[in-house]
Amino acid sequence: MLNYRFSCLNNKNKINSVLTIANTIDPDFLVVEPSGVAYISKIIAKLKKICYERIELAAPILIVDGQNFKESMNNFKDYFSDQLSVSGSLLVSKSENFSPADFDNIEKYLNKNPNTKFYNKHYSSFSKEDWESLISKKIDLQSTEKENLEFLDLEITDTSESLLDNISISDLGLGCENALIRALNILISGVLGHIVRAKGYFKVKDFWIKFDLVEDQYAITGSDEMPDERVVVIGENLNKESIKMLFENKIEK
Repeated sequence: MLNYRFSCLNNKNKINSVLTIANTIDPDFLVVEPSGVAYISKIIAKLKKICYERIELAAPILIVDGQNFKESMNNFKDYFSDQLSVSGSLLVSKSENFSPADFDNIEKYLNKNPNTKFYNKHYSSFSKEDWESLISKKIDLQSTEKENLEFLDLEITDTSESLLDNISISDLGLGCENALIRALNILISGVLGHIVRAKGYFKVKDFWIKFDLVEDQYAITGSDEMPDERVVVIGENLNKESIKMLFENKIEK
């Protein structure tokens, strides 16, 4: 086990929170976990402003869905290219059964930044050295977004023009796993908008359930106890009112 102290920060928090955490908790590492459709270069640009001798930026770690990345690249090219351009390390999830050739094909397809380290194995087989290499790689604060993108034949559009939207729901009324399955099947049908990602967790009697949906695939598993019930849905042309009613279990069967 690595002897480091970590803290976590959702990217919706203000950058000032980083300074607050540094001055109070003083962790060895602060993990900023943005949504899968974030412009990482813009987050870095904001964090650069508060870097000094006690705060450094590690190179971003990009986790690519080994089963759905092609759809994401085609549908959200700007987001994907931005993340590929600035990431220091690249991991492939849902790859437990991938062969070495599978990893090689993904690496070639991604057209990643040549400075990005690609891990050609699933992280369940990582050694202590592999994990340490992830968090020890520093970002070059002198580089710019434009310089990082020179190797890509892509352009980044302004985030204000993005069609992606999201909704967070905390007043859930699912009650059972079957109700969740029904809700997820409605989401992937497309009738409530183009769903890119959805995830959440809720309590059924004495047990907690969590789910993770990407495009038209989803997984449901057990979960540790959470502070509250919550669902987040990200996509285009979202029918927010109907999605809210869906997870409140108020849509007629």
